Amino acid sequence: AGNSSKAMEYFEISIEIRQEIGITVMTCYSYNSIASLYFRQGRYKECLEYFYKALEGFEKINHLSSVAAINDNLGIIYHRIKEYAKAEDHFFAAIELYKEQKNTFKIIKAYSCLGALYSSQKRYEDGIVSYNKLLEKIKEKGSPMTEARTYLNMAWSYRHLEEYDKATSYYQKSINMARHGDFKDLQ
Repeated sequence: AGNSSKAMEYFEISIEIRQEIGITVMTCYSYNSIASLYFRQGRYKECLEYFYKALEGFEKINHLSSVAAINDNLGIIYHRIKEYAKAEDHFFAAIELYKEQKNTFKIIKAYSCLGALYSSQKRYEDGIVSYNKLLEKIKEKGSPMTEARTYLNMAWSYRHLEEYDKATSYYQKSINMARHGDFKDLQ
């Protein structure tokens, strides 16, 4: 806690200095860092406040990669505090920006978060749609571990929908990948 409070103090000082000399992008990064500290402390109200300050600044200077990343982070926070509609909106905003930037890795991450969001709401059909989009991107540029986890998530979703043949098929795909890779946490 001592290190966090000292870090917070220094970030606040850096914001004041950066605002005085007009370094907008670095001010936004400081807001983002403060938001991250609050996130780690579970102080989501403060976290949201600082992420929105960073988002506003990055939008003003058209720093789209940071706008996308902050939308992704906001989706994660809103998911955590069970404000699902806001989480979904932010994940979709992030996905659209990542698509514009052709950032396949980040698209994969955002679709994975969106699938988890749907699963936590028992919206399994929507989760499966997200996981299928995720699998399309994984084929472009993904990792076998992410693919195996996605198959596992799809199996879980189909099991909850009582579509046991499909669930079994996806469990088997995940197991086969785990057997051929070094994925101890999937075995």
